[in-house]
Amino acid sequence: MKGLLWGVFVVLFIVFSIMPDAGSGGGSSDIDKIIAAKNIVRTTVANYPDTLDFYDYSYSPKVNGDTVTLKFGCKNAFGVQETHIMDIEVR
Repeated sequence: MKGLLWGVFVVLFIVFSIMPDAGSGGGSSDIDKIIAAKNIVRTTVANYPDTLDFYDYSYSPKVNGDTVTLKFGCKNAFGVQETHIMDIEVR
């Protein structure tokens, strides 16, 4: 029973974290900005994109105008996992 309640809590958390705030005028445009920011990280920031991991569950992406804040991890040239929080400008 605890597992089911925990699963429902996680799903609700995800749904409410991607829903736009009332009056923000966001919606799918915020989601589009998050997707664009992730693509920028994947193609330009991560040296080894196959090791890239976005922390969407523990740190929800934040959209403020054209700036998206993401938390992600990836391995460096020495094979060591690094964690980054980065503001990415998208348009």
